[in-house]
Amino acid sequence: MLNMKGHGQSASGQERAPLFEAILAHLRDEDIRLHVPGHKGGRGAAEFLSEALGREAVRLDLTELPGLDDLHSPTGPIADAEALAAEAFGAARTFFLVNGSTAGVLAMMLASVCPGEKAYVPRAMHRSLLSALVLTGADPVYLEPRVDETYGLPLPQDPGDLAAAVRRHPGGRVVFLVDPTYHGLCADLDRLGEEAAAAGVRVCVDEAHGAHFGFAPDLPSRALASGKVAAATQSLHKMGTALTQGALLHLAADDLDPERVRAALAAVQTSSPSYVLMASLDLARRFMATSGPAVFAGLARSMRATAARLSALPGLRVFEGPASPRGRDPLKLTLVVEAPGDARDLARDLAERHGVHAELADERAILFIAGPGTTAGDLDRLEAGVEDYLRRTPAGRPARGAQDERDGRDLAVLLRHLPPPATTPREAFFARSERVTIADALGRIAAEAVVPAPPGIPAVMPGERLDRETIELLNRLARAGAHCQGGGPGLGWIRVLA
Repeated sequence: MLNMKGHGQSASGQERAPLFEAILAHLRDEDIRLHVPGHKGGRGAAEFLSEALGREAVRLDLTELPGLDDLHSPTGPIADAEALAAEAFGAARTFFLVNGSTAGVLAMMLASVCPGEKAYVPRAMHRSLLSALVLTGADPVYLEPRVDETYGLPLPQDPGDLAAAVRRHPGGRVVFLVDPTYHGLCADLDRLGEEAAAAGVRVCVDEAHGAHFGFAPDLPSRALASGKVAAATQSLHKMGTALTQGALLHLAADDLDPERVRAALAAVQTSSPSYVLMASLDLARRFMATSGPAVFAGLARSMRATAARLSALPGLRVFEGPASPRGRDPLKLTLVVEAPGDARDLARDLAERHGVHAELADERAILFIAGPGTTAGDLDRLEAGVEDYLRRTPAGRPARGAQDERDGRDLAVLLRHLPPPATTPREAFFARSERVTIADALGRIAAEAVVPAPPGIPAVMPGERLDRETIELLNRLARAGAHCQGGGPGLGWIRVLA
């Protein structure tokens, strides 16, 4: 049977896990389950599922029953668990999310802007923000993407870009920021918040990769700590210990209407939330509030030491990005490969020879992410694998040099280009469309987004007119064999308005 032994803390304050405790209390009675889900506590589940997950895990898959509360209108243990999360993360109000930070992004936008109103949004956005633009009918004002001139890696949003966007297009209701970047770089939220406040604009943050921020001195401060952010969403599964899809939405005091946010969440989240996911959120919050400070501080020291040793190897450097008053995330390690070869070669070699899997890799850079489950042995194995690869890389292959850096700068210029908008993403989404080749797309209006991943900066957004610079970028991505979300295989075609 599931139990709480081994926790070693009193059941009060952040040491509690109210929802998990309520589930355990319910499971003590072997009641007859004449309610959904149909597997009835695992008895009807596929045999391999119970074996793979364990019978006790499947028994956690419950529904809204007396004593277990209702995610969409909580008054019991879910409400208590969300209140503890708000306390732990420094929020006035926190909501459990079972559809990832995507649900948080959608809800923040739905609660902030009405159809036709302007929203200042980064071009280096997550695709969930594109969905939010479609759902709300907001008129996006794109903030210029900041990209490293040499390697084409995305950089944090610059406050000057927001100020310039407000001057060109005044009257916006909200600015959305992605912070930190995928590579762990942090924006100056104080200055960005000041620019937004001067324009009377609310600030919302997609902080999916920053759930651990603020839990140790070596980590950057979280978005809400600036005092200038109205709401932020965090993926507790990315950098915490929750199961995949587990996330949180935090509100600062007296800005976004909590009831409007809850109504938005009811629209974008399932009406049958997983109690397994919600229990994992409750337990992840408890871990981060009680054990997190020591664990994250130790991880930060270990990752910095690993980064220093790897950057000392010939042909490698650690990508730091520009300085920020909030620092950068030490749990993210981006290695730039300047030795003979390709960062993707290194990623494949590490996986195939050493069983070490990176988060992502492109031609020049490879990203590794540590978390509470990362051990010293894992980092030793990473270092050994990289050293082994460098020893075996043929010395006769040409090292990357000035030409590669020029190509990187050229790509950065193209990725910063903002194609002219012709209509809104929502109008483009619902319009009639057709497929055309890239060569035939010049001057047409895009009906879909094309997002090379990595780095994840949209090359095309729905509603933009495809000009020569954009066509050049698409052709270049196709020649490079880039993996893109949107467009046909190999960028053989793109959907445009008919």
